[in-house]
Amino acid sequence: MKRFIAYYDSHLFDLNRLDNFYRNIAQIDDFEKLSFLELVDKFDRMDTEERLKNLGQPKKSDELEIKGAFKLNELVTALNWPYYNKIDIRIGLLQFPYFGLTLPKSFNYGAIGTVIGHEVTHGFDNKGKNYDENGSMEEWLGREFQERFRTRADCFEKLYNTTDVLWYKNGMVLKTNLTNNGAFTLHENIADYGGIQLSLRVNVCLLKKQSSRPVAIAPLATMAVPRYSLSHLDSR
Repeated sequence: MKRFIAYYDSHLFDLNRLDNFYRNIAQIDDFEKLSFLELVDKFDRMDTEERLKNLGQPKKSDELEIKGAFKLNELVTALNWPYYNKIDIRIGLLQFPYFGLTLPKSFNYGAIGTVIGHEVTHGFDNKGKNYDENGSMEEWLGREFQERFRTRADCFEKLYNTTDVLWYKNGMVLKTNLTNNGAFTLHENIADYGGIQLSLRVNVCLLKKQSSRPVAIAPLATMAVPRYSLSHLDSR
């Protein structure tokens, strides 16, 4: 599995490559007068047009992969690109509360480590497992594995189908009449489980090496608490 962490060294300091990458942007009328949202829309349209030109053509992994890496830099996020067999950690995540050079290793393992483990696991979830090492959609896993995977995936679905959706209001945690849709969120649930498992295993190894120091796993519970409206959750 390949990885993209923050930026590509080969492109960041290569002026010719940067000029070539941004050549179409220089042709946008009134570039400096456009708002942020208008620029994002322009870039998305340009990217879509270029991808449509390559539709049905052999995959040009290097250039399209790198151009994909330059997208979404305004987001604090991490991604898994199954068609490139690559995890993508955006630079916005490499700061507190996910990462810090002065923070204990155990904290970083629990925070950014869980995120990395989450994205790696996506490569083997109910969607990612359908792509091979080259990013091509192919059933490369045997029938026995597929049957065992389906059995375990059914357990995840049933578990989350009975998990209540909580609502945070005025500092209080309230119970709603909604439950999770285990089938809809299956890939994320598998990735969450895998990320936490990998993080805990690394922390256990750290504990064995540094038995005199406590291992902090607090980031596992506090680093990501998304919030949605009840109407949005009900529609999902």
